[in-house]
Amino acid sequence: MASRPQSRTRTRPATSARFRVGDCVTFRFGVGLVKGTIIEDRGEIGVEGVRLFTVRVRRTDSEDLITEVAADQLRAA
Repeated sequence: MASRPQSRTRTRPATSARFRVGDCVTFRFGVGLVKGTIIEDRGEIGVEGVRLFTVRVRRTDSEDLITEVAADQLRAA
């Protein structure tokens, strides 16, 4: 009796995110650095699987700025 070949599936190794929701971070915005809080981990949906985060920057003079930032652009605040 011939054995059946086992199906092979590729799985990506689990990656631990350096940042988590609620972390305070800084990133370059325009010509300066801004400080914000991560409000969402969007996952590895960027170009070539880059992890994206949604960040809220509190502003006193107008509405909060909410933007998506690649993980490699973030620094711990």
